[in-house]
Amino acid sequence: MTRARGCDAPPAHPGGLLRLRGASGPPETNVTVQGNGQDGGGAFSDSDTNLEPSDQVDLLGGNDRGAGTTVVSTTSSAVTTLVYALESSPGFQGEAVCALRGVTLSG
Repeated sequence: MTRARGCDAPPAHPGGLLRLRGASGPPETNVTVQGNGQDGGGAFSDSDTNLEPSDQVDLLGGNDRGAGTTVVSTTSSAVTTLVYALESSPGFQGEAVCALRGVTLSG
């Protein structure tokens, strides 16, 4: 159900980029996002009451780096919680790489 794109962000978005897309075929899906970021708009929140495969929910709220929590739920009572953080390059001292961390809880 999720697709993350971070370290290989397109040139138009040189920092990090994380997006959530819906999956085809599941029941009606709802997503809520809340977090904080840097090098963009700062604190952010978003929601989509009908997440579909063509949707792209920005998990960083337009920031180049940040952290947040996303809750995805369906009408069939499935719930998934994502807790994540992205640090754009250089994510580590002296290393030209980004750092993406996350935990997923499903039930």
